[in-house]
Amino acid sequence: MTEFLRRGAPGMKSVKDMPIVQDGPPPGGFPAIRYARRVPSTGPTGITLFAVGASIMAYGFYKVGQGNHIRRAETAEKMEARKSLVPFLQAEEDRRWVKVYRQFKEKENNVLKDNPDFNPQEPIYKTRWMPPAQPVGAWGHARRLAFFIGNNQTRNFAFRMNRNQYTEMKLEQRPTLEQMALATSVPPPQDFTGLGAWVEHIAAPRKDSVATIIEESLGYPQSMIARIFEFGGIYTCPIVPEIPLTAQSRLSSSELAEMRRRRETVMATATREILHTRIARLFSDTVVEEHTYIRVHCSPKRFPVFHSVDWPQRVMAEGSDYVILDKPAYLPVAPTVDNILESALSGAAKGIGAKDPLLITSRLDQATEGLIVLGKTAEFVQKFGKIIRGEGIQSEDDDAHKIESSITMYKKMYKALVRVPPPLGTMTHHVKIKCRQQGTPFFTIVLREKSIENEPKAQYCELIVHAVEKVNLGPAAKERFDPDIDTGYEVLIELVTGRTHQIRAQLSAAGCPLLGDDLYTPLASPELRARLEVGDPTLVIVDDTGRRLLAEADGPIGLQAFRLEIDDRLGVFGEEGKNVVFEAGTPWWRN
Repeated sequence: MTEFLRRGAPGMKSVKDMPIVQDGPPPGGFPAIRYARRVPSTGPTGITLFAVGASIMAYGFYKVGQGNHIRRAETAEKMEARKSLVPFLQAEEDRRWVKVYRQFKEKENNVLKDNPDFNPQEPIYKTRWMPPAQPVGAWGHARRLAFFIGNNQTRNFAFRMNRNQYTEMKLEQRPTLEQMALATSVPPPQDFTGLGAWVEHIAAPRKDSVATIIEESLGYPQSMIARIFEFGGIYTCPIVPEIPLTAQSRLSSSELAEMRRRRETVMATATREILHTRIARLFSDTVVEEHTYIRVHCSPKRFPVFHSVDWPQRVMAEGSDYVILDKPAYLPVAPTVDNILESALSGAAKGIGAKDPLLITSRLDQATEGLIVLGKTAEFVQKFGKIIRGEGIQSEDDDAHKIESSITMYKKMYKALVRVPPPLGTMTHHVKIKCRQQGTPFFTIVLREKSIENEPKAQYCELIVHAVEKVNLGPAAKERFDPDIDTGYEVLIELVTGRTHQIRAQLSAAGCPLLGDDLYTPLASPELRARLEVGDPTLVIVDDTGRRLLAEADGPIGLQAFRLEIDDRLGVFGEEGKNVVFEAGTPWWRN
């Protein structure tokens, strides 16, 4: 025991001196040995992968930008090429026009050669032959809205300076007092729609009343100026607007310098409020400061149908805050820039004896008749707008297009009059709205299938043709369209999507244009639509006789907003959750 406890005991000097008591595995065997295995990291690091990915993306962005630059350059090159061709194509058009004119003169001389009173050197018609690229008098109304906007819509205007005013010429000369009395008479003569646009622009020479300044500048008596006030044809602005380039080219250097001096004089001392003041309509005479801009619409566009309508009979329904009106054809819903007396709003107020002005909830084309909803309060207009937009209703999506959810709450049915009956069923197209060619009003064009994907402004439109019926036309329709036409096809249409001029454009593209629709009847031609679709700047739209096509209808067309079905879930028209239905009267072409 003592040897065992003592250090350095004999036989215990090293491990080798320990006795071997076992030379095999222990009972149960040795435990399994687990070796840690590691995959060798022979690939790229994370930083390397990130750098490579970023480089690829940067290269992709570079290539996209380079491609966009190339495409923009190609587009600019194409446009320059088109512009360079315009003079040659216009010269060719002029040669064709001269050829047509010579043929006309030869035919005229041949027919009237035996007439002793006929002089070949004098025209027998009181008309002016003009190149088709120039605006004609029939387009004067479209130009009423294009004053001092500084774009290409103000081209081909003739201005003249007289003391403090310059004039936008639409007539051959300023209308006389007799013509002014005719243009502003209430009611106007039957079928009188106006003399043509004539707008005077005046810079006030001193602080005075508007009526006095107009009387001194234009020579109109106070009674005539009072009539123009009644029509709402006088506008003012504290600052003279910037004169467009097309007007500058027709003013002398001294006249242009004088107008610019007046403008700069006001702007130098104008407050922030004055600088942001827009042109406003005047309803009565008022005193204005020196250099104030005054615009006078001397010859308003007239709508004689306003005075021949029994307006109480046109009110289909009236509530505490709404009016359902059956608008007559060829009457605007809202007042025009130079006529506030003759509109559907004024007629509805006259029909119900309202003193307060009514409010617009939706619009209807001027040449179209039918139902419109007008509001008496702003709250109703807001609620009805929710019905039209279908707020709170789940939209439908069928992978091809999204149909507005408003169709579940607001359904519009139309009656259309055509010469060629369309097929029954659903009609779908993609359209581009607010297109315009030089010398034409805005229009909607149906796109070709191959160009839909490349057109970012393409909009899906859909309507359903429910029924087609052959009907006899009344005397008014025969006089409007053709005395030899006795019948037409009346089409019942459900409007699914509400695009501008949708029914007119779709039926025209289907080869079934509306009767009387001068704007969309030419668009039944696929070739013309294709050229308008690409925006051909050299296209001059005239027929074989030189008459300009694509003009807004000068009378009613064969279209009526016939029926409104409203799912009144918001209780706008009365009891909440109740379906409300309104129907218009007999279409005008049957009367």
